[in-house]
Amino acid sequence: MIGIAWDEASMPFSITCVDSNISYSSFYGMKLKKMKIHKCISHDVNFSEADMQLSKFNYTDLQDSIFQNTNLMKANFENAFNYNGIDLLNGKIKKAVFSMPEALVLLNNFDIILK
Repeated sequence: MIGIAWDEASMPFSITCVDSNISYSSFYGMKLKKMKIHKCISHDVNFSEADMQLSKFNYTDLQDSIFQNTNLMKANFENAFNYNGIDLLNGKIKKAVFSMPEALVLLNNFDIILK
């Protein structure tokens, strides 16, 4: 399922991906509450402007994926990694779940020093 522009589909649907590669895809502006992406490769995926409340990204590699102005309220990123494309300042992220130590990558965009 590499390179699919899901945001160009004209009908509403739900998506569940397990052990899949959805790299280079776009979910721009979609309403995808409770979407499940489990144990996937999700490189360079565009989740910008999407409503992904309560979605699950467990054990997923999100390298270079973009979450700009995305609603991630109560989303679950347990054991996910490479999610440094999450925009904390412009998105909604209240009550989202992350695992340590990977969650520290969220601070990279703030140009701070951790010791």
